[in-house]
Amino acid sequence: MAEFIQVHKSLVVSKQHINNVEGNRITSGAYTIPIGKTYKSNVIALLSAQ
Repeated sequence: MAEFIQVHKSLVVSKQHINNVEGNRITSGAYTIPIGKTYKSNVIALLSAQ
């Protein structure tokens, strides 16, 4: 079962499809997805808990 993370006001990403987190951006395949300021600390905490 896939876990999803809210990374921006209008974007949700599946944890299994995240390739890289660099600064305020997530790389997923050919896509670069911005991480909102409000969500950044939560995204980092959830990914480091893996």
